[in-house]
Amino acid sequence: MFSKHVKDKINSVVLDLGGGTGTSSLFIRNQLQFQGEIDILDANIEMLYKASQKKIGFRNIIRHFVGKSGELPVRDESYDVIISTGAFVPNHIRGVSHSRNDQSITSWRINNLHSETRRIGRLRGRIRSKHRETLFGE
Repeated sequence: MFSKHVKDKINSVVLDLGGGTGTSSLFIRNQLQFQGEIDILDANIEMLYKASQKKIGFRNIIRHFVGKSGELPVRDESYDVIISTGAFVPNHIRGVSHSRNDQSITSWRINNLHSETRRIGRLRGRIRSKHRETLFGE
């Protein structure tokens, strides 16, 4: 999906939102030969440390917890592409459980986050988010 939407693999700027240990960033850098700039944002300092050790060449490593407001510490129209792989799923965000009773809280937070990704994405940019209900089909 990334290659389909990113034609300029040299000058594009990507945000790996909820990027954790940088697995998705590593994939687009090495497997898709992306040469542009990559920023990674995550709340977990230990995971960001692991990401920094992978020699991906991040432009910025941003530690930030996406709270109730959903606001991100990023300027308007900063990114051509925003990727998020498995970061915003039930039980992954503190205070968001997997029960259907909490779906309204999850939806509210995700909707605010989507507003923020539209704000920080460049005109005609792409936002791609992927997750599964279970990990590895379990």
